[in-house]
Amino acid sequence: MKQAHIPILLAFDDLRFHLGKKTLADFLKGDPHPTITRNRLDELNAYGCLYMLDKQMILDLLDLLVQQGFLKNETVKGGFQVLTRTPKGLKEQFSKEFVPKLSSNKDRFALDILHEKTTITEEDKTLFATFDFFLSSFNDEQKKAILSRSKRLLCIAGAGSGKTTVLTKRIEFLVRFSGAKQEKILAITFSRKARDEMKERLDALGMDRVRVETFNSFCEQFLRRHEAAVFEMEKKILSFNDKIMLVKSFFEKKSYDLALFADTYFSKKALSEKSSDELFFSFVYDVFSLLDHYKSIGAEIEEFYEKETDSAKKRVAKIMYECLLFVLAEMKKRRFRDFSDQIHEALSIMKQREDLIPSYEYLFVDEFQDVNAMQVELIHTLNPNFLFAVGDPRQAIYGWRGADISFILDFAKKFEDVEVVQLQNNYRSSKVVVDVCNTLISPLGLVDLSSASAPKENEHEDKGVFFFEQSSEQVERIFVASAIQKSLRERNEIFVLARTHRILENFAETFDSFGIRYIIKQEQLEKDFVQEEGKILLGTVHSVKGMEAEEVFVVGVNGLSFPNKVQDNFVFALAKDMSGYDKEAEELRLLYVALSRAKEKLVITYTGSPSPFLNSSVLSKALVAKKSADTSLFSHGIGNSNKNSSLDPSNSSVLRLRLKEWRAQVASERGIPSYMVLSNSALDSLLRTMPQRKEELVQVKGIGEQKILRYGDELIRILHGA
Repeated sequence: MKQAHIPILLAFDDLRFHLGKKTLADFLKGDPHPTITRNRLDELNAYGCLYMLDKQMILDLLDLLVQQGFLKNETVKGGFQVLTRTPKGLKEQFSKEFVPKLSSNKDRFALDILHEKTTITEEDKTLFATFDFFLSSFNDEQKKAILSRSKRLLCIAGAGSGKTTVLTKRIEFLVRFSGAKQEKILAITFSRKARDEMKERLDALGMDRVRVETFNSFCEQFLRRHEAAVFEMEKKILSFNDKIMLVKSFFEKKSYDLALFADTYFSKKALSEKSSDELFFSFVYDVFSLLDHYKSIGAEIEEFYEKETDSAKKRVAKIMYECLLFVLAEMKKRRFRDFSDQIHEALSIMKQREDLIPSYEYLFVDEFQDVNAMQVELIHTLNPNFLFAVGDPRQAIYGWRGADISFILDFAKKFEDVEVVQLQNNYRSSKVVVDVCNTLISPLGLVDLSSASAPKENEHEDKGVFFFEQSSEQVERIFVASAIQKSLRERNEIFVLARTHRILENFAETFDSFGIRYIIKQEQLEKDFVQEEGKILLGTVHSVKGMEAEEVFVVGVNGLSFPNKVQDNFVFALAKDMSGYDKEAEELRLLYVALSRAKEKLVITYTGSPSPFLNSSVLSKALVAKKSADTSLFSHGIGNSNKNSSLDPSNSSVLRLRLKEWRAQVASERGIPSYMVLSNSALDSLLRTMPQRKEELVQVKGIGEQKILRYGDELIRILHGA
């Protein structure tokens, strides 16, 4: 289609309200989506008008139309971002002067080696046999990662695959058998907790002289050692009190009314629930979060307020812009340094004085999926002889703060002579949990993990994966609380995870009324967090990365939370240059992280429409998937079923998903819009009547004789699994 953008522009005449980019792409493609279904948009003429195009090509085309000024992003009430047609776009749909140029072969993922299982050669097996005394407890892929002679090795380590054990064992191997000096080995990770755990493991192996740091601690020590010699004066680390002082100074100097600013900057909910001090502290956090974002991607602060059309919002956005510039200038004047400045300034010194660059023979980088541009530049600057990077693209969930998944996906392009080893055995989770997680994350195209979890003595029978639709959020909270009360597991082996802290606060109130003891974990508290005996953990998904529990409840898994549809605030939406950042893909990975925390029992609950990530393929892996508030479904023995799924036939939400996916596939194969296969009203009638045989389909309103002949057998099979 030479001018595929014209149907897009015409579609705006058909739509009754504006859609976000991903939802609009689904509408144009003719794919099912909760918003489309709920508002019967699949009955509009424009629905499925670009069914013949690849979904990614449609998304690229929408981006191109924004770049050309035919469409624009707007933030509407509630913080949602939608696409609107501009006057220029309206003119183009009649003049048809523009000819878009797109490539269907856009390179979006890694080289093929990231998507293939690791090959174990005969030479490998001989080497494994030689070191059997040292590595007898490791699997073949782990052995290969530990013994590899490659100078550039990327270890793709899935959830529960023992990546830290492999990393520390490789260091021990290099020191004991390859002549490596401990003082010439540097291991870098992201959090102090991870650093301390790695250091403890290495010390236990006798590797106490290996240097283990975070990116920030490594750069801070380097600066303390060398910055006075280069910059003449040392800088002071910025405290939170310093941050408060700087932001207050800005408002005082500019004589801006803070209360008036807050009325537009914050949501009505935040204004009603938080004190003026709490609001101000939130704003201070936002200021430095945005500064960190610009620093991590190495970008200058742009005049983002110019993008806003609403005059009140534009004024507030401009104040934020001015505040960012003021704080940066004052930090320089007062010689303050924030954590995000450490790498930047360390690199600056290394560029000026190459003789000061620390020399390491071996560099190990943990959690490589979370690196940003500056951290990768530091790795290249250190230029070790041997680089061992370990990470998991499935768990890349920090793109919103500057991390870039492309560095791990394109590792083989960034470095020469790369070897990739896949760790695919999951020693954490049961087979059914691993199967659900594999199905959920399959769009990434990586190797499936295999469950290697050994059965435990006296293990609980109530294990498996459960999906439950609840009639309201209150019922959902009571359901989870009742299930926890009935659980036989230790309370510190139970997690309740949600997308946002607000959801957790509501669960905390319910747990208080049930007498359930808990501790709430937030990401910013990760460094000092210690799980307490006798208390369940309430945590955001970001806060529990790297943790695990026998029993995990993931709550609020609906279309508003996964993917999260609400922006932090309109200023963040304007200020963050998210080009190249695929939020929906990251939200899928975030849900994967949540589900993969579970060892034995995983319970997923939602109200309203389920997350679009919970398609029928995912739901079919469950032991129970139905609409229910009955916790007796967790009675012992349910997890021992040999069936992959015991889906309740009365579960219309699951059947509806299956029918719509079938309808979309048929529509694509026949080259027609989905509604021409079966309308939504026909689907409703089908689910109400639930015909048992093909002949009974005549009772279904909206399905005529021709459609019965063409689709009858397939419809009965979907409804009853025949």
